Amino acid sequence: MTINELIKIASRYPEWVTAYFILPPLIAWLITLLIRSTDSINGLTKIIFSSIIYAVSIPGLLSILLVGYSLFIGGQSLLQVNFLIYFLPVISMVFSILLIKRKVDLDILPGFDRLSGLMSIMLITFIIIIIIYKTRIFIGFISSFQSFVVVGIILFIILKIASKKFLK
Repeated sequence: MTINELIKIASRYPEWVTAYFILPPLIAWLITLLIRSTDSINGLTKIIFSSIIYAVSIPGLLSILLVGYSLFIGGQSLLQVNFLIYFLPVISMVFSILLIKRKVDLDILPGFDRLSGLMSIMLITFIIIIIIYKTRIFIGFISSFQSFVVVGIILFIILKIASKKFLK
């Protein structure tokens, strides 16, 4: 199954996609209304907030990468893409994080430091890949697009290992 096929399958069920990306910010908003102060945040609330952030951040990050790929590498017009697949995950991610951040320090949520590290490394890797792709030296003279993807994966692994050693 390709990513394009996955996008087509998700496009067939817009009500499910919409519900998936509308519910987390709504739940976060309702919980933040119930919390009176940051002292009343317990373990269950932290787990719920972490779950909400993970549920919207991973698809949101993948959506950002999909938009970047479509814009910079695929040459696709963003006016012709499915809003629910390309932009709703990003909007849901931003709203969820902002709603939770209003009441809770994100550093106390379990796993948020790893998620933000993953987001940073993926963003840096994608920027480096775009720079390499736009120079057209590597693909044009040395190898094919498949090996370019392998270089991207290797670059991601190197950045991941380097960031672990740097932050020790």
